Amino acid sequence: MGYVIVVGHKRKDLDNRVYASDGARLHAKKKADELQSVLGSEFPSVVKPMTQSHVTGGFWLGLPLPFCKKHLPKHDEEIKLADEDGQEWMTKYLSTRSGLSGGWRGFSIDHKLVDGDALVFQLIKPTTFKVYIIRVYRPGDLEILDHAQKCINVKQIKAVIDSNSQHKGEENQINCQSSDTAYENAEEINMMLLSEAASYSENNSDNPDTEVLDGIRFLESVIQFDQVKGIEDFTIQVYGLVVDSEIPKHIKTKYYDLCCTQKCFLHDHLIEGMNCKLVAGMIIETVNIADAIKASNLTTSIHHFALWDKSLLAFDKLGMKVDFLRARLDKLTNIAFKSKASAEVRRYIKAKGEHDLVEEDLRVLEAKMSELEKTKRKLDDEIDTLKVDVAEHENTFRKAVNAPW
Repeated sequence: MGYVIVVGHKRKDLDNRVYASDGARLHAKKKADELQSVLGSEFPSVVKPMTQSHVTGGFWLGLPLPFCKKHLPKHDEEIKLADEDGQEWMTKYLSTRSGLSGGWRGFSIDHKLVDGDALVFQLIKPTTFKVYIIRVYRPGDLEILDHAQKCINVKQIKAVIDSNSQHKGEENQINCQSSDTAYENAEEINMMLLSEAASYSENNSDNPDTEVLDGIRFLESVIQFDQVKGIEDFTIQVYGLVVDSEIPKHIKTKYYDLCCTQKCFLHDHLIEGMNCKLVAGMIIETVNIADAIKASNLTTSIHHFALWDKSLLAFDKLGMKVDFLRARLDKLTNIAFKSKASAEVRRYIKAKGEHDLVEEDLRVLEAKMSELEKTKRKLDDEIDTLKVDVAEHENTFRKAVNAPW
């Protein structure tokens, strides 16, 4: 049982208070901690579980004192809260009380915060928090499936996916770059995906009975992987939804091949509450990384191997089965950079690079020599032409010199 309900309070906003159970509260806190761990350390962040005092009654939110002293203003200041959709709320930060007052009530009500929810506050600017909401589990929470397709920050995530893969629906093909360039921006994409991955919208649907929303449809029946006999039987199921419409056909085929190698759906054990379109983005990135690994060679930079592994590690933390890809990366890294032969390979690559530079210098010199020889021949012809005239002129001059006084 996730909740205990208290009724009979005189004040309207305290009637039917809903309290999270200890287990549900701890589960939300754990998910928030997991999200915080993948947000990175570039911006300071803090996890704050919600209690009744934060979301009903006084609507006051105290923040940890050490965090406030280290990162927040020393005086009262307006602090902006930006949610996953990019919408913003202004709040009043009281430095002497280390917490948020005016404006917090509106944020809490607008986001339907309840006891047990866990929030991650990431300080992206001196007076701006990016706020990620981890919803506490409640009985009947399976109705989240009715709202899962109302994915948070859809435009932002689509822009990231579109800019990286240049796909629009199933008709266009993703331009798979060479292994040396395909993932220069993998870290940026990875952080974008992860920073949004643990939230979902709780807004009520105007038409909850609609079967298809944004191209995502409800799953008619659960299919186990051993029931899949071919690509025609393969559907990508996420929390009871079919998200095939979010993944280009050729990417789906490659993903099916990857799943076949492991005899399971690679996304089967994703953490609860992830956005279905973010899952689609993760699947696309997983396929792209697998392609890049297959296209790699001994001249591929270790920097690219590290970027791919960093992305896969983040996906792994979210429950994606990518251990086999990371194992292959580790093996290739050891062969290419850590084995005895790798030193000779590095020397070969260095020598080959220097050799190519020397050859280029020689080509430049040869071109210069050719130009100089051409100029020399032109000057030779000019000298030969003028030599007779100069000789005659010299003879005339000598005669004048030697003439009697």
